[in-house]
Amino acid sequence: MTKCIRVLVLAGAATLVAPSALAQSAQAGAPAPQQTSADPAANSTTSAPTGTTNAMGDNARLNAAAANPDNLPANHPDRMLLRDVGATYSLGWRFWYHGVPGFIVGLFAKVLDGWGGGGGVVTGPEFVYRNGAVEIMLGLQYAGYYAGYGHLHGLNEPEAAAEQIKVDLWSIQVTSHFMYGIRANRFFEFQIGAGIGAGGMAGTLNRYQAHRASTPSGWAACASATGTTMAPGGMSANDSEPCNQRVNNHFAMNVDSQGRGTGGYAENNWIGTGGGFVPLLIPWLSLPHMAFHIRPHRNFDFRLEGGYSLIGFYGGATAHYVF
Repeated sequence: MTKCIRVLVLAGAATLVAPSALAQSAQAGAPAPQQTSADPAANSTTSAPTGTTNAMGDNARLNAAAANPDNLPANHPDRMLLRDVGATYSLGWRFWYHGVPGFIVGLFAKVLDGWGGGGGVVTGPEFVYRNGAVEIMLGLQYAGYYAGYGHLHGLNEPEAAAEQIKVDLWSIQVTSHFMYGIRANRFFEFQIGAGIGAGGMAGTLNRYQAHRASTPSGWAACASATGTTMAPGGMSANDSEPCNQRVNNHFAMNVDSQGRGTGGYAENNWIGTGGGFVPLLIPWLSLPHMAFHIRPHRNFDFRLEGGYSLIGFYGGATAHYVF
């Protein structure tokens, strides 16, 4: 009986001491015991995997940097060519050579004794807008069209109708090229596209009647007419007679020892006296236009490029400052 009373007294004391001990423990900063919920899912404790916060921070930083490419890390794949980080603008200068080979002239006239055709420099400023892999290039260019002395006649004309020509024409043109880039790495891409434009033409195209002669070229320009007899249709009664005043008065003012004419007849443009074959407006149509595009630095790039532009082939280089 005494033992039972003693157990009850100790149990009551423990009941009174427990709340007090818990209170003191809470004041001392000890963690309070966790309460258990009937829901097992609520009792589970989850924590973010190590590094998740850092990865999310890196992605947020890169997304924010896309608005300003200068903030991208140096090893970011879009750091140089900026394919996917929004629009960029650049200003530069193009320097090309444009050639018109003799075989292309031969599509429209009979070229005599292997004349090689002509060509000239194409140069001028260029503005480039880039977004993603697409570039739009706007240019203002000077284009020269020059050819040394050559000899030819119409496809359906006899050799007696041969003429000596010398081309000294030039044009100021406005052009636009549309390019798509296939990127190899962050420094280099291959581009392909097309271009269109137009410009005004000026300069001189000399045309002289010519005949076979003992000169280095085997030809000489005609300085004056040697025959005036005309047959119906405008051809000479003797088609084999050189320098005959047939259907034109295309004669040189002077002829040197090489057989080259100077001065004298110059072809008119479309609105000149009687009309002529020199166009006032010349189109620029390039298809295809291809380029190797290199950007070794965020603010500088270079393009080695070329293509075919309606009457001949062209190629050269362009350099830009990228804003």
